[in-house]
Amino acid sequence: MPIAFAITIRNSEAVDEVERKHIAALDYRHRGTPHQANRILDLVRKMFNLAEAWGLRTDGGNPCRSVQKYRERRRNRFQIEEEFARLGSVLAEVEAWRRRRSLPPSACSC
Repeated sequence: MPIAFAITIRNSEAVDEVERKHIAALDYRHRGTPHQANRILDLVRKMFNLAEAWGLRTDGGNPCRSVQKYRERRRNRFQIEEEFARLGSVLAEVEAWRRRRSLPPSACSC
């Protein structure tokens, strides 16, 4: 739940009072889970970009700007049987749709 972590950056300060050191501290607290730390940083970066766009922070004042992401290890993920079954049913639906429309397989942009 990245949003729960992001909200606790500095709950006592206004958006324009959050500094780079606060973001760096948030990022450092999650150093044990680099993938999660990077997703939190992405979310917080987006939040501050929006705050700039909405006029809540000065332009160019995103405190996430110079906070570096952690290196992530490549992860292998294997589909489970239910996912393959769902994929098969969706492909069957697409094929049935093509047949109803008399479209060749290459005509579908999906």
